[in-house]
Amino acid sequence: MNKIYTSDISVLVKLFTNKIENTIVFDTENKLVINNENDFLIVNNETELIAKSNQQTNLISLSTIVDTKHVTFQNCFDFTKNHFDNHSDFSYYFFNNPNGTMRWVYPISLKHPSFLTLYNASGWKSKVIQMAFKTTFKLGLQSKISKGKFTFFTSVNNKVEVLTKESKADNYSIFTGTVGENRKVIIEVNRNKKTTNFIKVPLGVKSEKLVQREKEQLLKFGKLELKNSIIPTITISKNPKVAILSNVQPSGNFYTSNELTKVHLNVLAEWYNKSKTQTYISELTEYQLIKKNITNLSAYPKPANNLNIETVNRLIDGLQKWFQEIDESQMITVGMAHFDFTPWNMYVTEKQLHVYDWELSK
Repeated sequence: MNKIYTSDISVLVKLFTNKIENTIVFDTENKLVINNENDFLIVNNETELIAKSNQQTNLISLSTIVDTKHVTFQNCFDFTKNHFDNHSDFSYYFFNNPNGTMRWVYPISLKHPSFLTLYNASGWKSKVIQMAFKTTFKLGLQSKISKGKFTFFTSVNNKVEVLTKESKADNYSIFTGTVGENRKVIIEVNRNKKTTNFIKVPLGVKSEKLVQREKEQLLKFGKLELKNSIIPTITISKNPKVAILSNVQPSGNFYTSNELTKVHLNVLAEWYNKSKTQTYISELTEYQLIKKNITNLSAYPKPANNLNIETVNRLIDGLQKWFQEIDESQMITVGMAHFDFTPWNMYVTEKQLHVYDWELSK
């Protein structure tokens, strides 16, 4: 019996409906696993379900409903084989993380594993995983490799379909995101079996700020006429909270490298030369952050671990001494930085880097 996690329900409801309020989970077989804070109403008998549901309800159906005609809702995620008349329906497979939570969600109409574009990893293990998915899809056995299926019924519209139609997609797949306060969903959009765009959908206040920063920075950096690197371009969406980014994966040969090469250094040099500007050290956000952290360290209580307190104090004294030697009135030159310049955020070709995930850049 497949377990469904409340964290996955939160993601699906926010993504497909844009509203988390008034969500009811119908579960008579204890399939639900509570692993996050939520305000879901959990119902385990059909009489209560009929009484509690209404035309504004988001219904999560984990069990069979006998009297479907008397259950009302606006949206329903059905993980069984219930059917509801007078509602548009969209069916999806999903594939899980090792801990049982959802990782990838994709329409049952998807004929190739386009979500692998979101899986930029090197090593034999990742290559085996990619090959397994490609082979399974080629043989038409997607249902065999998936961990489950659900159907989304709605009386209004499917927000995911609305977003992907902006990108003129043939189809799409969904990465549910990394757990945490910065969590966001990434929708991979494809046309003619080629990934054309990624749509970032923030799920919280902090992730929304990161997505907005990435949009602003890419619009700014896109004007620099870079030659040594390819960065995503932005498509303006009707939904101001999301970012629609172009796919920068090269069409030819590329690789992922854990080595810092001449290609990388040429890119960093060009970024600096194209964007450099002068400022006072005192005006740098990083300088003010270091200043605050050193002050906090000086007042920090004895470490809770086994570090020697004399050693810790000696290190803090050294940091204070070095910091005091900085002339904050000095004018220095600064340039653009990615701030997450890691192998899994770029593709390497013979002469260029194709770099994505600019949320932390400044």
